Amino acid sequence: MSVNILPLFKDQFESTLVSKAIEFTGETAENAKSAINNVAVAFLESLANKASTENGSMEILSLIGQHCFDEMAALIDTKNRDYDFNRIMNLGLILVKNIFAGKSGALIDWISANSGVKTSSAASIMSMVTPFIMCPVGQQVKSNGMNVSELTSLISDQRAFNAASLPAGLSTLINSPDESLEVVPGDPGTKDQDLKLGKFFPWLLLILGLSLIWYFMRNDFRSNQQGATLQADTTMDPNTHDTSEEAVVPSISDESTLKGSLDDKGNWVAELGGEYSLVLPNGKALKVFENSVERNLVDFINTGEKDENILKQKWFTFDRLYFQKGKSELTEDSKTQLDNIAEILRAFPGVRIKMGGYTDSDGDDALNQKLSDARATVARKELLKRGIASARVEAEGYGEAHPLCPANDNPQCKAINRRIDIRITGM
Repeated sequence: MSVNILPLFKDQFESTLVSKAIEFTGETAENAKSAINNVAVAFLESLANKASTENGSMEILSLIGQHCFDEMAALIDTKNRDYDFNRIMNLGLILVKNIFAGKSGALIDWISANSGVKTSSAASIMSMVTPFIMCPVGQQVKSNGMNVSELTSLISDQRAFNAASLPAGLSTLINSPDESLEVVPGDPGTKDQDLKLGKFFPWLLLILGLSLIWYFMRNDFRSNQQGATLQADTTMDPNTHDTSEEAVVPSISDESTLKGSLDDKGNWVAELGGEYSLVLPNGKALKVFENSVERNLVDFINTGEKDENILKQKWFTFDRLYFQKGKSELTEDSKTQLDNIAEILRAFPGVRIKMGGYTDSDGDDALNQKLSDARATVARKELLKRGIASARVEAEGYGEAHPLCPANDNPQCKAINRRIDIRITGM
């Protein structure tokens, strides 16, 4: 017998979410509850639409595997309901982009008009609610060991369960073809808005970002709290990587890179957290770590970010990629991480990357530049050996520029600076 997700959601989370929405947005309890319920049924209906194709179901399974088996399950299972809404809303943004996609802006307008909340409140509530729907679905997948076909059946059943709860206008909006989508006007007395599909999607991201900043300030979040990986987009580095391109201000991909210790060979071993199963859209599962470059890279890919300036800023540091001392020869155990990156590129065939090589500041500048370039090139060639097209992978050495540990005055600091970074150049 299939499980009806919506009553479970309301029973476990609705009252807490209404209270948080009132605190966060200033909306009335009645309007906040209406917006929450509209987001919930809209998300379940959109999941059913996506699950109508095998590829769509695989994408949903991938999102669940990446975010809802362990980390988010722990967040939403907290018994005292003291939820970490910082991390929850970060995940919500990812889910909104992947499940609502180009209809997000139109849905925000509909929910605003029909629930009587501000558009900014509708956007914030959307990012707040979606993880509390997705992760109970994920719990069903995990506890029952569901495959793609069984997940499709579970999600499809929600459409029948929720038919009576789904407003006709919302159903029309969600199920309209993308090319002809227009916002369905609200109740009489609300202003008509004929907003084309996707027109307000960049605006949605801005609203979510501003809402998160407001929330962090109001609740005095500390920069060193748990979940730094999901907050990393807001941490800026005063250096720039691509000297051959227009200068940009890149962000540090993961502060955990700076936490760790030296091994007996003088390599920096970053603290990566526990083991983590990273499920890709093609069904492959990679055994990585909670704070690994593989997981952080896939999380970023799943945001669907295409803004060139943002892509230039976002670099990720390999955490298990080492070379022989003073050489461009990879150590044998480094090749596992390159295997994983190749699998990720196969699972996301539209993604293109750039590898950046770096050294510490010991020795001759020219030799360091040459060594960093050689190491980046070697890493690139390893991906080509694994079947990745050469046009998808660039490489460049930056020598001793852009150190993660600028002091460079002890073995630990120097080891951190000797590294290979990776960024997305297009997707």
